[in-house]
This record gives sequence, structure tokens and C-alpha cells, in this order.
Amino acid sequence: MVNERFPTYAETMKGISIHHYGEKKNALIKPYAMTLPKLAYYKNASTGKDNLVVVIQIAQTSKDTVVGYRYLTGGVGGSVFHDFRFLTDEEVKKEISK
Repeated sequence: MVNERFPTYAETMKGISIHHYGEKKNALIKPYAMTLPKLAYYKNASTGKDNLVVVIQIAQTSKDTVVGYRYLTGGVGGSVFHDFRFLTDEEVKKEISK
């Protein structure tokens, strides 16, 4: 997970991020302004179920915002921003206490 910039290729290979966008600045895509990591519920469109995930990467274009995440049980995924509900600080405390 990196904040306020895109990850390097090496960081992506180490699993710090999921997607790599190149080493050069690109006017068509930018990092989303949110401090990461964040806990969120991801709404799986095919199953209709909510999964608790750790969001580690968000990139924004003029057409959409793409989120990279890790499942708590392992594995990674990516989807569009509107598929996520970010937990409040109080909700995070409740999840951690479980």
C-alpha cells in the first residue's frame, strides 16, 4: 500500500500493491485522495454478498475509480469504487474486537 503516489514495479512485485501503472506520470490516471489501508465491505456483484476486505490501492480516471484490495482470508481483487462501503472508525473497532 502506498499513499499519494502510484507504486513502483518493485513494490507491486513484493505485494505492496496489486496494480502497476508505469513509472511515468500519466495525466489520464491519478492516485485517489484517501489514506490507506482502509477496511471496507466489498459487494460482490455475482454473489450479492458483502466481504470484509482491506483496501490497499485506489486509482482515479475521468471515467471511473478502481480499487485494489486484499481479502482477510488471502488473495486479492479489484473492482470499481461504488462496490465498496468504507467502515467508520467505530465499525473498525468493532471488527477488530471480534
